[in-house]
Amino acid sequence: SETEKEVYSAKFSMAYEIISGLKASIQGTRNAENGWGEGRVASGTLSVASFSTGAYSRVEDNIQAMLSFDKRIANDFSVMANVGMNWRNNSTKSWNMNTSGGLSVDNLFNISASKNPYIASNFFGENKVNSYFGQASVGYKDMIYLDATIREDYDSRLPNGKNAYTYPSVSASFVFNELLDFSWLSFGKLRAGYAKVGNEIGLYQTAQTYALGIPFGTNAITSVPNSLIDPSLRAATTASTEVGIELGFLQNRIKTEFSIYKQDNANELLSITIPSSSGGSGFLTNSVVSNSKGWELSIGGTPIKNSRGLTWDVNFNIAHNTVFVDELGYGLKSFALANGFRGTSLSAPWGGAQALARAGEEWGVIVGRKFRVDTNGNRVVDGDGYPLYDTNRDLGHILPDFTGGIFNRFTYKNFDVAFTIDYQIGGLFHSVTKMFSAYSGLAAETAGDNDKGVAQRNPPAEGGGKSFGGVFADGSPNNIYLPADEYWKSLFALHEAWMYDATFVKMREFRVGYTFPMGLLQKTNFLKGASLAFVANNPFLLYSKVDGIDPSEIGGDTVESRNNGSWVESGNLPGTRSFGFDLKLKF
Repeated sequence: SETEKEVYSAKFSMAYEIISGLKASIQGTRNAENGWGEGRVASGTLSVASFSTGAYSRVEDNIQAMLSFDKRIANDFSVMANVGMNWRNNSTKSWNMNTSGGLSVDNLFNISASKNPYIASNFFGENKVNSYFGQASVGYKDMIYLDATIREDYDSRLPNGKNAYTYPSVSASFVFNELLDFSWLSFGKLRAGYAKVGNEIGLYQTAQTYALGIPFGTNAITSVPNSLIDPSLRAATTASTEVGIELGFLQNRIKTEFSIYKQDNANELLSITIPSSSGGSGFLTNSVVSNSKGWELSIGGTPIKNSRGLTWDVNFNIAHNTVFVDELGYGLKSFALANGFRGTSLSAPWGGAQALARAGEEWGVIVGRKFRVDTNGNRVVDGDGYPLYDTNRDLGHILPDFTGGIFNRFTYKNFDVAFTIDYQIGGLFHSVTKMFSAYSGLAAETAGDNDKGVAQRNPPAEGGGKSFGGVFADGSPNNIYLPADEYWKSLFALHEAWMYDATFVKMREFRVGYTFPMGLLQKTNFLKGASLAFVANNPFLLYSKVDGIDPSEIGGDTVESRNNGSWVESGNLPGTRSFGFDLKLKF
């Protein structure tokens, strides 16, 4: 495959001070992105030879007008306020073509070489958002601050007459170190805030449209959509509350920050299965109510800074977050998350492994086949020594217990070395790679000795094979050894056997740089600054609980990315590293 992308940005702004402290401004921006790509599958491979190509164009225009007031009153009070409006327009265009049925000439990568009629599609989308906003901030003696904002959006993607939404916020902070006579405390601030924001809805989700099919002769074919849409559909909202403290010690050489938060998510979209007698099979509506809460701790600073030019900057953070599903509405008890076995499919392959969002429980429980055990916790096998299992059993949760990162930068005179590490503790995933490797006999664990010290691939009659142990249904011990291939094949689609801890530690970036001395640059008469650095992105996996698999490559650490199948490691390609040089010049 091959891709190209071009990004353009333009900005125009103008400001005028009406009186002291009062300013009017207007600003216009355009951000445009054009992209092109193609994909090829060569002739003679396991897959059907093919060629695909596509292009897209995205443009965002913003025009903003604002009145701003910034004044200090009687030296004790500071007042800053603004009111304004923003008009935003987004447009998207895309074109795609794919061959069908293979290539008429081997390795002729051209759409016209399609054996069957090629598949072509195009899309155009446009939406507008008009916003009106106000913000005010009052400070007292550079110590106490109160901020408030309000914003009202009119979104063209929502139904006419129901497309206006108001989002308020309020926050307060108290810088208290000036009131304390502690030489070791350089800075101290308490803060608290509340905010409500809206999540934008997708293009053309509020109206049904006919789907175009393959023409019958010269007659166009369209079909009525199976999904019905709630006529009162609206944007989902998130109301968040946060309380935090910031501290600085020893002339701010050491800094720490701690915050706790809760987010209440309402009116989240869900397509509900409905009886076909209603005229459709699904109903898109605002249904899901959930909340997330957690905390985050950050500790950092500059432990070393001496006269010889050596400086060490470091920052460490750790966070804990839980997501809880309050209700799904319409009597629903659960719904399936996209599984990642086949893109965003909701079906449950290979024995029914699924991840679910259940009402009244933590988000993202994985269910599937689990070893059957007796009241004493012993695995139960059948009369031939094969493990019994129960279906639709809870196997664990997707979300990690903790996430975080570490940043380090060492500077010595004109040289600097920096690296960034991120980590995750906990969370589970299902490994299709491990399952298939064991089934096919390619995994390392399918070779070697059994618990009797004999090669497991030897026949059981010669002391080889493997046993599941445990007990028979009558409680007597299992003494049957199975041939190695039958042992491992019997674990296929027994999902509990292929669940793994997603804990990892990974270096995300490594950088070595040099800043050229000003004395050297002054000789050029035009350079004001220059630096050169070697940069490596994603260079090392430092730790994983699973041999041969990088859990950080399965998916991201957001709910959205995990909802796109990141609880499944499905034959992932190895992670990629990139190396390059970063040259910066100032004129």
